[in-house]
Amino acid sequence: AALGITRVHQDSRLWPALAGWEHLEVVEIARASRGHPASAIARSLGLDAAQLAKLPAQLTLLERRQLSLALALHGSRFLLCDELAAGLGAAEAGLLYDA
Repeated sequence: AALGITRVHQDSRLWPALAGWEHLEVVEIARASRGHPASAIARSLGLDAAQLAKLPAQLTLLERRQLSLALALHGSRFLLCDELAAGLGAAEAGLLYDA
């Protein structure tokens, strides 16, 4: 982590009791706000304020992957992904990779 290496797991590693925006705040505090704001990264990946107000269980699989990716990208210099599109349909995977 100190070298800027992050990873995204195939299964969700989100805190079930925290809304999306709370996840973004935690990562910004933990990583001392390095790089672009996590909220800007989340928006660039297609998440809006309404989606970020939800708990992980209320998000679609695609939205959980987008949130996980936004969290990992904040302050990252090198990103490892474990089957990021697993379980997504072709259209959803396209949305994820197009972002």
